[in-house]
Amino acid sequence: MKHDVKLGEVIIIVLAILLSLSAFMALHEFFNKDLNNFTAEILAAVFGSVIIVASMTVMLRLQSTQEKEREFSSTLFERKLQIYEDLLATIFKADDDNLISKEEIQHIENQIGVACLVANEHLVSMFSQFTYQFKIYGVLYFRSMVKTQQKHFIEFVENEVPKSLHESHLAFNKHAIKANPREEPEEYFLSLDELIQGIRADLAVVEGDIKRSVEQFVRIGYDQFKLMKDPNVVD
Repeated sequence: MKHDVKLGEVIIIVLAILLSLSAFMALHEFFNKDLNNFTAEILAAVFGSVIIVASMTVMLRLQSTQEKEREFSSTLFERKLQIYEDLLATIFKADDDNLISKEEIQHIENQIGVACLVANEHLVSMFSQFTYQFKIYGVLYFRSMVKTQQKHFIEFVENEVPKSLHESHLAFNKHAIKANPREEPEEYFLSLDELIQGIRADLAVVEGDIKRSVEQFVRIGYDQFKLMKDPNVVD
């Protein structure tokens, strides 16, 4: 559909250009003949009008296309932002009690499925690996994995690295890593921080690298150092 629209626009622009060139050449040909001033003025007005109409047709067509694209981009951005916001809110909520249930994982997987509808291919690959990790290990960070999980993850990475980019379960950015999985397995783990960074990159309106910044506050437990007042009255 989009291809047909683009092709139609190109045809209209080409026809308008050809019409303008034809009018210009015809005008030039007539002026090379012996015509009285009145006839020459009439012909100049007619052909001038043709050129103006053709030019306006091209300009209006381009302007209309740009306005439609801007409107579509704005609507898509707002929709993407809402989808990503709902997804992250669900993930953070699931982690609040330090317990992640099967139902919470399935709910997050369903939301990620919806997010894949609007995400770019790089972010979709990140969603894919994140979902795999979440369903298999139930953790958001490599540090939360026990020894048996780490062993399985290393074997998983070793099995996926030789595969082609689009056949591997690894995200595109993880597939490109050249580190030894047994020596640096954490490099291949796609953390929540990296997923959020991927979302920020897809939205393309926020700058900076926040990897590991989110983990700094996520890993802090409530009243971890037992310093809060009980009751916690704030003056």
